Amino acid sequence: RDLASWMDALPEDLIQKNSWLLLYRTMAKQFMTGQENVISFQKAYQLFNQNGEINGELVSLAQLILTVVQTGLHILSLTPLIKKAEALLESIEDEIYPHERATLWYCISHAYILVEGDIRKGLQAAENAYILSKEVRDIPLQAYALVSSAAGFICVGEFSRAEEACRKLETSVQKLDYHKELKAMKAMVHCLLSI
Repeated sequence: RDLASWMDALPEDLIQKNSWLLLYRTMAKQFMTGQENVISFQKAYQLFNQNGEINGELVSLAQLILTVVQTGLHILSLTPLIKKAEALLESIEDEIYPHERATLWYCISHAYILVEGDIRKGLQAAENAYILSKEVRDIPLQAYALVSSAAGFICVGEFSRAEEACRKLETSVQKLDYHKELKAMKAMVHCLLSI
């Protein structure tokens, strides 16, 4: 049995009332159900917000934005979600929740670059994610931020900066031998650069 199966065995009312259980179950089923996940991430975010749990707000909002972007299920408008995320990030002291903040910045960059079309804002968000992920030594998150940066630089025609991001990505991916997804993303960026 996997985590999602185990969590499905819990009483539904318990999960719906517990923000962390709801978040973890939804994350465990991330790509199994589309619209249901968007709704569950939104509910988890609302619960965290009501309870004043900032770290949970950061994580659930990041997952909500990323799910809307990756599934293409725009049952929620991304613009208000991004505005909430940016306002939340601005309200938090620099010293707390660096990993959660880095993750949210990465998701914002993804949304701006891939959906909203505001490449410059996406590049700034990717840079914020990269800096924070270096601070917490999260190499996979650094690599994801670099992929966003490279894609953004390609979109605005700054190919030398895209190549620079690729070189940093290459270094990161070498440290993560086991991470096939990042190797595939690196190959995708190289393909875009070679066009």
